[in-house]
Amino acid sequence: MGRKDYKKYKIGSSGHITALCDFETCWGSIKGKIRKGQKGGVVEGYHNLSQEGTCWVEDGAVVRGNAHISGDASISNSLITGNARVGGRSMVWGSEVSENALIFNSFVSASNVRGNAVVFDQQFLLESQVGGYAFVTGYRVRGVKEFDTKIICGIPPKS
Repeated sequence: MGRKDYKKYKIGSSGHITALCDFETCWGSIKGKIRKGQKGGVVEGYHNLSQEGTCWVEDGAVVRGNAHISGDASISNSLITGNARVGGRSMVWGSEVSENALIFNSFVSASNVRGNAVVFDQQFLLESQVGGYAFVTGYRVRGVKEFDTKIICGIPPKS
C-alpha cells in the first residue's frame, strides 16, 4: 500500500469516507475487514487520513482540523480534532483527542486526551483525562486525571 498513486478511500460530499478496495485493519469492531464500497466515518479532507497503511476511520467517528490518522490506527466512535496525531498500531474508541495530543501504538477508550499529552506504547488507557505535557506509557492506566507535566506509567498485572 505504499505506492503514491494508490488510493484506498474517497471522500463523499457529506465528508463520509468510502473504501475503494478491500483491505484488513489490525483493530476495530469490523473484525479487521474493510470491504470495497464500505462507508466509514467523517473526515474534513484527505490530509486527515493517510492513504498508506491500514488506518481507518469507522462510521460514527469524526476527524477534522489538522488532525491526522496514519499507520495501522483505527478510530471508532471518537472525535479527533486540532493538530492531534494518532498513529502506529493504535485504537481510539469512544474518546476525544484534541489540540496537539499524540497517540502512538496505544489502545485508548472512553478517554479525553488533549493539550500536548503523549500516549505512547500504552496497552490500555481507560476512562481517563490527560492533558498539558503528560506522558502516558506502560501497561494499564484507568481513571487518571492529569493535566500537568508528569510521566504516568502503568504496571503490568501480576502473573
